[in-house]
Amino acid sequence: MKVIDKSNREILLEFLKLPDDIREYDINKQYTILHDKIEVLEKSIFLDDSIIEHNDYTPSNRQDATWQNALRNFQAKDYLNAYFEIFDYIDDYGNRENRNLFESEMNNIKSVLRGINKKIQEIINFDNEKEEMKLLDKDDNTNTNMDKDDINKKYKGISGIISVKNILGFLLKQNDETGNFINKKININLPHEFQPMKSMPEDPKDSVVYGKQTSSATCIAMLYYINKEDAMPYNNEKIINGIHNTLGDDQGLIEVNSGSTKNNKKYVYSIVKTRKEPSGIQYTLTFQIEMQEGILNIQAFFDEIGVTGQRESIIMAKMINEGKINPNEMNAWTKDPYDETYNKGLRMNLAEKEEYDFAFPEHPLSEARNLVKIIIEKN
Repeated sequence: MKVIDKSNREILLEFLKLPDDIREYDINKQYTILHDKIEVLEKSIFLDDSIIEHNDYTPSNRQDATWQNALRNFQAKDYLNAYFEIFDYIDDYGNRENRNLFESEMNNIKSVLRGINKKIQEIINFDNEKEEMKLLDKDDNTNTNMDKDDINKKYKGISGIISVKNILGFLLKQNDETGNFINKKININLPHEFQPMKSMPEDPKDSVVYGKQTSSATCIAMLYYINKEDAMPYNNEKIINGIHNTLGDDQGLIEVNSGSTKNNKKYVYSIVKTRKEPSGIQYTLTFQIEMQEGILNIQAFFDEIGVTGQRESIIMAKMINEGKINPNEMNAWTKDPYDETYNKGLRMNLAEKEEYDFAFPEHPLSEARNLVKIIIEKN
């Protein structure tokens, strides 16, 4: 594996980079992206003193100018441009001679970004409270005849988990033993951010599709019933062996587990990653849960978008700085989670461990695990 020698300054800049067209987004989406970026910094880079030089440092004239611009924009409540000025402050307009981050710089960076985040949180929380109050004034009984537009209007923008029985009230038709049609309703709770989408002709028959997008991931989940003989066994070892035997050179196993949900519904799932071209990773979740009506299969795809590889770059740099891995010997960076002797394909890397999900909540793998967590805890 080729190790790219990036400085702490370059890693921070890579992480802070925003979508090129962010100025075309509405203000709420801009604020959400800024908030999510800063929240990750609070849980990762801002806590890591090992990346900071504690020597005296004199900022350049260009840095002084951008620092003052950042303060002026912040005072004018222009939080997006204040963020951009901090980016230029770190970048020093392309100066790569100072590869390290100095304590005085980091203190300035933290003060402005934390100020931006605090103001954005106040705005976002205020908007959510207004939206929740609107809902409280209405009858919240779920109408199983609601169409998708009604659901979107009713639940859009509400924080937390929304318990919606017979989500969308859609019906899946199957033949019973007599040849007559019977109706099956899906009765499952999903994270509120997932919105109904139109099914494509190539999607499984009678499937219903939900999706969401973050600054780092696109997430698509298809829900449909399957026959018991087509379901995965409730045997982790058999699933692991089966996946190992079918993985391609561009694929790797991340996770397999089974158990019972909070309401004692049996489940089993797997997460497999696949390298995308020209860049990025797709994580595929196959989650199967025993419902009263049969086996519900949730096939979900979580694609890395935007600047890819940020999670790996930050965690790798951290581990190298801490002496946990040797940049000249990277075999320890990747290994199969269940069989250390398994050397095929694109093995799981250390940055993909669940312990790092909290620092990268919008990463596609974090989103996949969050969906698993919600299904288990809320059904």
